[in-house]
Amino acid sequence: MRKFSFSIGIFLIMQVGFLFIFSACTYSQQFYFPHALYSDTNALYKTLPKLAQQVSSIYYESNKTIKDSNKGGFYDTAFRYEMVAQNYKKSIELLDSSRKYSEDYFGKGGIEFESYADAKGAHKTDSASFNKIYVETLKHLYDNLSLTKKLSMDFIFDTAYIRSTSKNFNKIADTLKNKNSDSISFKDAQDLINAYNSYTVYGTVVPLARVFMNNLSVKIMYPVIKNKWSGVFPVNNIDEIPNPSLKYNLLMEITSGIKDKKDSNAINNMNGAFSEVGRLLNLHVAAGIPKKNIHIVAIVHAAALYFLLNNGSYKKKYNVDNPNLAILKELQDAGVKIIACGQAMHFFGVDKAEMIPGVKISLTAQTVLSSYQLQHYVYYDLGEH
Repeated sequence: MRKFSFSIGIFLIMQVGFLFIFSACTYSQQFYFPHALYSDTNALYKTLPKLAQQVSSIYYESNKTIKDSNKGGFYDTAFRYEMVAQNYKKSIELLDSSRKYSEDYFGKGGIEFESYADAKGAHKTDSASFNKIYVETLKHLYDNLSLTKKLSMDFIFDTAYIRSTSKNFNKIADTLKNKNSDSISFKDAQDLINAYNSYTVYGTVVPLARVFMNNLSVKIMYPVIKNKWSGVFPVNNIDEIPNPSLKYNLLMEITSGIKDKKDSNAINNMNGAFSEVGRLLNLHVAAGIPKKNIHIVAIVHAAALYFLLNNGSYKKKYNVDNPNLAILKELQDAGVKIIACGQAMHFFGVDKAEMIPGVKISLTAQTVLSSYQLQHYVYYDLGEH
């Protein structure tokens, strides 16, 4: 018995060792990929389908044995490789499999990709036919979604995706170009193919889908603030209605911000707390409360102060445009009073001259919090957004 157990143990150790070696070999795999391609966009695009076929083959081989709990992620990745490889029928089959294992709130591996693959598979070069088939397929798939997922499509088909996916693809391509090599690793090839897939799909379909979405009768509402994350889902059969004649005084505290110059996520993306201020305003208006009866004060302190920098100051500090300017202008135009904490300005080295116009300065956030609550403002902590 001991010999048997020992043999089983050795077998398992060997299996784990084999998988580790196989995985390491997979990620160290190199493909011939001429460096000159990065300087010739058309040549790069023509070469990527072949690279996707090579990556797909190795990806399947390295995932021969996979648990059900991981199959959703496997199919979600595999369909993208097949799509770039121009195996559109196969990519749709993988999308269907992905939904069975990992369907999330937005419909993982969504209808935007399936509509694209269906239209591409039918008409690879005829743009007019592609557009027609794409919209027809999109409508069919959309009609079979639940109401919640239908409304969620408004987030999926966002024109900002065109810019972000293009930026991401070009960033990856530039990074690989700077390596000055005529080969590409399996991992780098994966990143390049995934980025290219999103870039080509969203760049092609979002303009078509936006026309389709704008003509729908049921959609997310944006009564005041138009930022996409400030939308309101329509609700039927409401029987709890707020009193529209009351004064709705709302006090919002914003503290989450940029930790340091390595915090690229916070630096490059809009702070969710500002969109939540807009959403709270939209929610109250959508509930039937007149905008004139809603008074909002937002006190900004701690590292969130950096988001109030004007574009010149922000760019000087972080080398990118301030992604919060549009939502901040919308909020100010809607009458939201934005106040900065003077104590935090000293601690974080922010001067009023560096801030966007219209920001009020208080001695401290603490007196703003106390004085407005004594005036019966309802307090909201937006620090985690």
